[in-house]
Amino acid sequence: MSTARAAARRRAAADAAFGVRKARDGALAVPLIGFILLMPPVAQIFAIDGRIAGVPVTVGYVFGVWLLLIVGARRIGARILETETVAEATGALHADARAASAGPAGAAARDRGREAGSEPGRQDGGGSGTATGQGRGARD
Repeated sequence: MSTARAAARRRAAADAAFGVRKARDGALAVPLIGFILLMPPVAQIFAIDGRIAGVPVTVGYVFGVWLLLIVGARRIGARILETETVAEATGALHADARAASAGPAGAAARDRGREAGSEPGRQDGGGSGTATGQGRGARD
């Protein structure tokens, strides 16, 4: 029974970590889309002599893109906050960060440091350990 719970917990953590990565990718996409939409070749499409409700079409286009970027950033920010909260609850963020770092040996060394009550990446709780030659490579 406990192995089924552990497997379900691992699946939930993996799903949460995927959600965090997906939301962060969306956060990268918003400014890129804005950059493309405001580039002269695309913006030039709307450079016509015309007015909509008394506002020149070009000005309306620029402010419309600006408004869409603000709305998109707000939605992506809320999504990141939501997914990171879920990932934090399942422990996926810490597992994802450990897997992306120095590998199994580095994660094990950081885990031992956390169990001892020190911060990750610190040898004695006060310094980085690099001055004594005990940097990341020496711990692994």
